[in-house]
Amino acid sequence: MNCINFSKNILHKINSKESLYLVNSKVIESHIHPWKYNRPVDKNRVVAIAEYICNKDFVDGIIYCANIVEEYDNVLYCFDGLHRLNALKSIDKNYKIFLYILDGVTHEYVKEKFIALNQSAPVADIYMLNSNNHIDNIKAIVHNIITYLKIQFPNHISNSKNCKKPNFNYNILFNELCNYLLESGLVNINYQELLDKIMKINIVYKYNNELHIKLKLSSIVLNKCKKNNCYLFIKNFIEDIQL
Repeated sequence: MNCINFSKNILHKINSKESLYLVNSKVIESHIHPWKYNRPVDKNRVVAIAEYICNKDFVDGIIYCANIVEEYDNVLYCFDGLHRLNALKSIDKNYKIFLYILDGVTHEYVKEKFIALNQSAPVADIYMLNSNNHIDNIKAIVHNIITYLKIQFPNHISNSKNCKKPNFNYNILFNELCNYLLESGLVNINYQELLDKIMKINIVYKYNNELHIKLKLSSIVLNKCKKNNCYLFIKNFIEDIQL
């Protein structure tokens, strides 16, 4: 499958490499693969998007894919909108969706497009680097750490890019923690060691009344922290990690 198959569905040809199409979700969803530089899919976010689509009976936004010259011919890789695509796969109904295709481009071309699309949200440096054992180790460990935090503190998860204390956003935390490990040269970090240090920070914050006063935490914030035994996100805990 490539963009030629969608010639009858084309809405606009932006340039020789980029075109916008209107297609049926059930026709294309099984033919699109995740781009290798994508962040891991957040299952909770997929469920939320699926519920949103079903309630509105309409699919917002655009799914961005690329036919990449370094990869297999006639295969599309989704580099933006992967959560929306996974949500559509979980829904039986067929929807009309906007599909933006980059045809016959390189990974570098896709990276530039991806960064341009996500200028309002931080993109972890680690996802713009070529995969190797060290990079894959950091990505896996950080993903597993945040997955643990999501299970441990489900009431503190936020899907907002501007989440407030004492909550956290997966993508933002993933970016910041990955960048910290990269910049610190901690490419061989151990999962359990890092998790233990993070959870110790939670305990330190819990009993540091001077910090609570300094941060001017409201009674609402402190009550939520106390109820869930989660003080980790009253500030950026990454700056207090000592490895």
